[in-house]
Amino acid sequence: MPYHYYAGWLPKDPADLRKWLQVELRKNRLRYGQDPETGAVTPEKARQIYASLAEPVQRLQDYIERVPEVYMWFHQMFDQVPSSDDLKVRRHIIQEVRFTMFVQITDYREIMWLINRYIGEAPSFSSGPSGYVSGVMIYGILAPFCNTVAGFSAFVDKGVNECFKQIFLTWQAYLVTSASASVLNSTEEGGWFTPEALLALDEAAGGAFRNVYVCEPGTEYWGFSSFDDFFTRAFQDGVRPVMNPDDLNIVTASCECTVDKFTYQVKKSDTFWIKGTPYSLEYMLNHDSRVDDFVGGTVFQGILSSLNYHRWHSPVSGTVVSASVVEGTYYAARLDNDTDPDVVSRSDDFISNIATRAIIFIQADSEDISLMCFIGVGLGEVSTCQIDDGLEGTHVDKGDQIGMFRFGGSSHCLVFGPQAQVNAFVEAGTDVKLNTAILGVTSSTSG
Repeated sequence: MPYHYYAGWLPKDPADLRKWLQVELRKNRLRYGQDPETGAVTPEKARQIYASLAEPVQRLQDYIERVPEVYMWFHQMFDQVPSSDDLKVRRHIIQEVRFTMFVQITDYREIMWLINRYIGEAPSFSSGPSGYVSGVMIYGILAPFCNTVAGFSAFVDKGVNECFKQIFLTWQAYLVTSASASVLNSTEEGGWFTPEALLALDEAAGGAFRNVYVCEPGTEYWGFSSFDDFFTRAFQDGVRPVMNPDDLNIVTASCECTVDKFTYQVKKSDTFWIKGTPYSLEYMLNHDSRVDDFVGGTVFQGILSSLNYHRWHSPVSGTVVSASVVEGTYYAARLDNDTDPDVVSRSDDFISNIATRAIIFIQADSEDISLMCFIGVGLGEVSTCQIDDGLEGTHVDKGDQIGMFRFGGSSHCLVFGPQAQVNAFVEAGTDVKLNTAILGVTSSTSG
């Protein structure tokens, strides 16, 4: 049986992340001539490594060293990562919690050196818990720092996020090349079409990959031209038919996802950084003039995993009023005391207010639904939100494609106004397939 992947981006056990990072550190240190155990390097060697870095990685290191408060944060975050003993006290944990892995990264320069290698590679398949990290390796090394006060300050800094954006653009340029397709093999370790990888892909798809997705089994790379082409793969015709296509008051799943939550009576402004008050509409919707239309309404949120289908489809029939992408954060997370290292995924509601995201307003044909909004929320290095060309102003039928996550994705929200009385058909933790019915709507004035 294949390893069952939950809707998250890192393994839940810190020890699993520790094992992965130890391998990555030794690999990187051998590449750059560091001591494989301590990471020690001479000043001259450090200068040589810097000179070999990709230009946007150099830019991030330069920014850290030029701006005093950022320089301070990128030092303090190492000191603020909790030790095992701290976590035992704070969480009353009896068993050993192995967070010592995080201090094995020597300093911010070693983070730069790891990033530099990753943006020249395509994600490979890995089985078991480490399989989560293979698609978000930069997040894998940054996750522990995300859950520190200094890390939070660093990762909400506008200049830091602009540097990360340029780094990811460089990585994305590689992922659309034919060279990136080398991981789409069936014979080498880490290949996406090895028997073990196909078992995981089949499980995620709910059927044989070759029968679910458009592909060419038996040909080189199964017919995909690049890793990006594989990642944004399309379903075959007839797969994921739209449920209740003619019932305008039935809303269908716009993404393959795991249901996170339904939140009701959402406020215009709220303490979204505090657990339990996850959304502040004015920030989610980027201060749009229509925000008041949604105050007191409902938010549905679902989480995507790395093995999911990553295209978005309209949850309703209606006219696309506006569609835009908002630049935001990549690694900011809600601070907590949880031992699960996947703090950004755990903060998916929080980051819906501040992360890079696509915002698509649709005037539904259903008078009971009226104006609603789809929000595609990016996560870390997989934050490219692409809205389909020419979408704004067009009429879409329920199930029509409206965009996609390129190179990854995190989460998405459906936002409804108070006039729409939402009746949920699915519960938190439920895996839902694209175009299945997830909720029904009746008018708040009916009856």
